[in-house]
Amino acid sequence: MNLAPTSSTTAALAMGDALAMALLDLRGVRAEDYAALHPRGSLGWKALGKVRDLMRTGEAVPVVRESASMKEAIEEMSAKSLGMTTVVDGAGRLVGVITDGDLRRHQLAHGDLLDRRASECMTANPKRIGANELAARALAPHGRGGDQPRHRGRDGPPGRRDSHPRHPARQDHLTDGQ
Repeated sequence: MNLAPTSSTTAALAMGDALAMALLDLRGVRAEDYAALHPRGSLGWKALGKVRDLMRTGEAVPVVRESASMKEAIEEMSAKSLGMTTVVDGAGRLVGVITDGDLRRHQLAHGDLLDRRASECMTANPKRIGANELAARALAPHGRGGDQPRHRGRDGPPGRRDSHPRHPARQDHLTDGQ
């Protein structure tokens, strides 16, 4: 039929990709090096973006004490427009989180949610991630545990995944209190 070759061009592309990857590996090119060549695109952002680049800090992070009423927790969630709040102990250490999903589950299971305390409704020991970790790792599917957010390090201030766009290549982000 005198048409352009299809399988030979596909094979050539595959071989070129394989050679390029082998050369990158031989030269010791890291994800950070690759990202530097693609600084504005999603490839560069996924390879280089850090949790600290996306996190909320200070007053932007919703926080309530363990002893706070659920009414206070809901007010904090609404005021910060994040769909969750962190729960801290008397020393300000992260001890749990309360998400919109937690509110629904507790209301359906126990009723009369507003008469309860944050410590009764929170998810204790939330997943955590360091501020210097790659954002792509933090945004990876959480696996078992549903909608539980990831937070920063052991005893540091709290933070949370954020649905407000801050990077053109990504619409949902992680936040952190560091």
